[in-house]
Amino acid sequence: MTSVSEASWEQFYDGSRNFQFVADAMHLPIDQINFILGQLAAVTLSVILRTHLPSLTYSGIDSHLRYTAEEHEQRTTQRHRFAVASGLLLTYFCFGKQVLLAVALGAACYCLLLLLPATAVHKVTMLLCMTLLSLAHIYRQSLQQAVFVIDITGPMMLMVQRATTLAFALHDGRCQSKDKMTSLQAKNAITVRPSVLEYFSYLLSFQSILAGPFLLYRDYQDYIEGTDDFARAVVRHQSVEQAKAHQHLNNGISNGNGVIAAPVASSTSATVTPPAEVAPLNPAGASFRKLLIASVFALSTLLLVPRFPVTSLADASFLEFSFLKKVIMVLVCTTLVRHLYFTAWLLAEAACNMGGLGYSGTDSDGNHLWNGASNVDIMNVEFGSSLRTTLDGWNSKTMIWLRYAAYERLPKHKVIGTYFLSSIWHGFYPGYYTTFFMSALFTVSSRHIRRSIRPLVVKYQGGDEGPIMNCYHVVTWFATRLALSYTTFGFVMLRFWPTVTVYWNLYLYLHFLGAAGIYLVPLLIPPPKRAAKQAPPTTAEEQNNANNNRTDETCKYPLETEGGPMHRNKAAVVEQNGTSKHSGYLTNNIRSCDDVSNSTLRDETESNKRTEISGVVHRNKPSGLVEQNGTTKPPENQNNNMSNSNGTYDASKACLTGDASLERLKSL
Repeated sequence: MTSVSEASWEQFYDGSRNFQFVADAMHLPIDQINFILGQLAAVTLSVILRTHLPSLTYSGIDSHLRYTAEEHEQRTTQRHRFAVASGLLLTYFCFGKQVLLAVALGAACYCLLLLLPATAVHKVTMLLCMTLLSLAHIYRQSLQQAVFVIDITGPMMLMVQRATTLAFALHDGRCQSKDKMTSLQAKNAITVRPSVLEYFSYLLSFQSILAGPFLLYRDYQDYIEGTDDFARAVVRHQSVEQAKAHQHLNNGISNGNGVIAAPVASSTSATVTPPAEVAPLNPAGASFRKLLIASVFALSTLLLVPRFPVTSLADASFLEFSFLKKVIMVLVCTTLVRHLYFTAWLLAEAACNMGGLGYSGTDSDGNHLWNGASNVDIMNVEFGSSLRTTLDGWNSKTMIWLRYAAYERLPKHKVIGTYFLSSIWHGFYPGYYTTFFMSALFTVSSRHIRRSIRPLVVKYQGGDEGPIMNCYHVVTWFATRLALSYTTFGFVMLRFWPTVTVYWNLYLYLHFLGAAGIYLVPLLIPPPKRAAKQAPPTTAEEQNNANNNRTDETCKYPLETEGGPMHRNKAAVVEQNGTSKHSGYLTNNIRSCDDVSNSTLRDETESNKRTEISGVVHRNKPSGLVEQNGTTKPPENQNNNMSNSNGTYDASKACLTGDASLERLKSL
């Protein structure tokens, strides 16, 4: 990245200049230095949030800590205030007085949320957001014709995603029936307007205001309030440790002479095997791994990108290269420029993970996963063997927003409408639109080529594995690299005529090959005909027969897919005597296979819905807890001993203890 003219720079960029000496020493623009320092500060602030302002659900696992509903609300408010204040400070450090533009955008959208009916708020909010963002893009483009500068339009783009998402969520919760909502819409639907503090905390959170990622409102609220996957996993791990300690006490009793005697057997006790060791949660370790990878890409950006800048493709020297050298130069330049984006997104992910945000459960081996805040899949981007796989791994959280706000809601022309929203959201540089056009061309072309060529490869290979298939994967991987470089250099060059000049000097070779893949390849190698789709059942009897024919495997955990309503809560569910029970901390409604097959995916269970109690918005407490005069108590019909004499809720007693708990925890 080179610097813009001094006049344009001084006129537009208003960030801090306190670290100009660092920028001069590293030969980098001050906007990039401020951005990196801001992200590192976000990592530090996440440590403070997790250790000094943990949610009470998280700290409540300590046997000496108790909390009431009022205390929970106070801590949640403190976490919201910390997120807003820190986000504003970081934004001011990076962009100066331009932070007022971001605040104005959020204030205008919140006014719409208060004044407009739910039937119209989503449409008007989208229109207002895109209008204000477009004006900011146009003003920025008038000052920065040739060079990308990190400015306030970046945070505004992220705020537009969140403001529109929240408006759609309120519209869905109040106006849409659940049988008409998709799983993503049902998961995020709300019925209660957020407070001003909750709203701006979601829009301006320090962990994601500079580079994302985009998070659904319900997911963010769960994180702040301590009802997310991370808090649940902490309680689950502590429950195992307490159960093991309790068993250790029961297995041996001191007789006063230092001799440990075996406990007396009883009819109610059972011999159990201690649960398997549960790996401790380590958000700091996950965060440091992301920081280490980010530092590698940052070093590449510092040392290699200046040697192969994308802007060099517009130089006269590039025109003198041979065709092969031109292709290689485009490939190298576009590959290296992606390292800048990898650095930014990994720093943002590290900040989220350090605060406990982004935990996504465990894999099949019990290892903790921290990809819930990931915005890029580097392996798919760099080693994907198809353009679709590569693009799916790039800026994936924005893809979720586009699907949620556009693709799932447009009655027709879904693809065109989604591309249109994406293009307006990015801005109006001509290079963006050449990239979008070429992406569409190569996506369609690769689909046609795959349908014609891959069946032949599988036929000659005799299966999906073997040397011929390996060669096919290598060829498709290299073709994807060429298509990706050919597509994306205009996105970085920004200007129209330099982009066209590069295409012209490359003889438009992939334009012609892409068109040939669409029109010529299917004629020369006709793809095999697809099997006719089975007609859907038209009668209730046919529907019931179809349901009865479904195997257990086809509907095993139908709601526990990634992003589904049950995915986040399945760790709390255990099986006893063939029925679904819960660990004493969480609750869920488990439905049978037939229930799922005969109904649409529903919103998260009532335990996560927001209700109003005494004028204060609360989330329903975990199963077995009721709200009385602001104090959390267990109902009388449950002998769970989770309340003490003064009526407060002892979170430590919600954890499982005793031999019976070990039997239940083994299934976790």
